[in-house]
Amino acid sequence: MVAPRTGYVFDGQVYEKGDEVWDLGNWRHNSADDSRYDYTGNEDVAKLPPYAVAGATAFNPVTSEAYCAYANPSNPSTVLWEQV
Repeated sequence: MVAPRTGYVFDGQVYEKGDEVWDLGNWRHNSADDSRYDYTGNEDVAKLPPYAVAGATAFNPVTSEAYCAYANPSNPSTVLWEQV
């Protein structure tokens, strides 16, 4: 999906018109605290966003798998997701 306008907000991220918006599949941000990213869904783990903060979590209720985000050593501005 492409951001339809400047200032478009999706999943706590602000996009400029024409920017590619991250595809979360059916993962949903379910945290009341906007500074933390916690997700629930049953999509491929590759759909979890790299812009989440270290310590963010994701839970798949279908498989009972849980994931945690940790700082990406090769790109500190992103995270990697690991099953816990």
